Amino acid sequence: MLTMRSAAEHEVPTLHRLGLSSFQNRDRFDWGWTEEYLQYLLSTSSGFLHVAEVAGEPQIVGLHCGVWNYPECREDQCRFYWLYIDSRFRRRGIGTQLIQYSLARAAERGKRSAIVGIWGSDEPARQVVEHLGFQQVETLNLMRLTLD
Repeated sequence: MLTMRSAAEHEVPTLHRLGLSSFQNRDRFDWGWTEEYLQYLLSTSSGFLHVAEVAGEPQIVGLHCGVWNYPECREDQCRFYWLYIDSRFRRRGIGTQLIQYSLARAAERGKRSAIVGIWGSDEPARQVVEHLGFQQVETLNLMRLTLD
């Protein structure tokens, strides 16, 4: 049985460790995967951090987070950030269910649309969100300048 809920503050260090290898990649742009930012998402009404648990498992098996309000978003939009599923539980629909859980919470807040960014090479993430009805609306090119 799968249970989804909002994370608790004391779980932030554990959640940070879960996603660290996936979201804090030295070869890619740093998207701010820090304990401080996860704490911020929980401590304000601006963000969310949802988790998935499987009955009989001693730990959280997935997480999804984002912001309800974002400066570049319209008032009726929210932005989804990170989705992580423990490798032992992938391809079981947990990511889809976590996003659906977040979409339901967004609708409760009066949001009419959700925005998500996906790395071009992340085909599994693209498949999940397209399956849920997300459509590509823009392409973003990240550029870097190394300062010596």
